[in-house]
Amino acid sequence: MDRWARTLVIAFSMWAWSAAAQAQGRSGIAVKATGVVKMRPDVLELEGHVSGNAELAGDAITKYRSNRQRAVEAIEALQIPSLKIQAGRIDITAQMDQAAIQAMQRGMPATVSASRPLNVAEPLSIRIDGIDALTNEQIIEMLVKIVDAGKDAGVTLGAKDSPTYNPYTGGYNTSGSAMARFRLSDVESARQKAFEEAMKNAQRQGERLATLSGLKLGKVRAITESPSTPQPQQQVNVVYGFMPPNSEKEAELYTSSSLQEISVSAAIDVEFEVQP
Repeated sequence: MDRWARTLVIAFSMWAWSAAAQAQGRSGIAVKATGVVKMRPDVLELEGHVSGNAELAGDAITKYRSNRQRAVEAIEALQIPSLKIQAGRIDITAQMDQAAIQAMQRGMPATVSASRPLNVAEPLSIRIDGIDALTNEQIIEMLVKIVDAGKDAGVTLGAKDSPTYNPYTGGYNTSGSAMARFRLSDVESARQKAFEEAMKNAQRQGERLATLSGLKLGKVRAITESPSTPQPQQQVNVVYGFMPPNSEKEAELYTSSSLQEISVSAAIDVEFEVQP
């Protein structure tokens, strides 16, 4: 066989192998499946604020420290297992006197008083782990004890929300936020169970389609993850461009203001081989 004949045979063999590979790549069944698991929250969080105000800065700080100590001692005296109190930033603000407030309400310029009372405030976050081992009644009873103890000690429970303007009614929304939040601490374990459920659903869908086509479902050829839940919005930095999503925002996806199971979902795209 001369050189040109050998070249032709090799070229034809490569073409046949490429065509067979492409045909094999096109043969298969692709499905999209979703898995959802519902998990009982295991973390209870409450937001509180403790403050002290007076005309003199020293008196305001003294009141704040006294109120804070009384609040912490009252909550810790409940002896609730795994209860933790986390402190936050300290805000020092000057409050407007009643005369200045009335002047602003009448549309007049407010006169700044040199003796405006000072307010020293600090948010206190109360966290309790392991509530998934408790019944709903036990959780509610524990929550009531914390709320009562906090109020008696002068703690304002509930996150501070600024009134939001409603353009449709022309008024302000002054409804407060939820006092308690229920959260999953181990989202990855729940997500893994959701992926396992999604894979089972993908297998069932693939077998159903293969049976309808008179084929037999083969092994998995490719699998990819696809978004199944709203993703946290990316923040834009003028220097570094898009920043990674905020982990706190992602945690909010698995937080509920109601005592109920929290859904965790996962979606996958799976491609199966098929056999005659």
